Amino acid sequence: MAYKVYKELERVLKISGITISVDKVLFIAKTITTIKMKLPRNGTTYSKTMILTKQHKSIAKLFEDDFWGRGSQ
Repeated sequence: MAYKVYKELERVLKISGITISVDKVLFIAKTITTIKMKLPRNGTTYSKTMILTKQHKSIAKLFEDDFWGRGSQ
C-alpha cells in the first residue's frame, strides 16, 4: 500500500510541475503546520495552513483547497 501512495504522489508531482523528489516533498511537508480554531460564539471552524519558508512555497500547490479535486479529472 505504501508503494501505491508513493507512486501516486510521484505522479501528482509530475502533473503539477513540482520537480522535487517524493522523499524531499515528504520531508518538507512534515514541517508544515495547519492551525484550526473554533469560534466559541457561533461554532464556526477556520483553518489556516502555514506556508512560511521557501521550501514550503515550493510545494504549496499541494495544500490548495481545490488541488486534489483537479487530479481526478
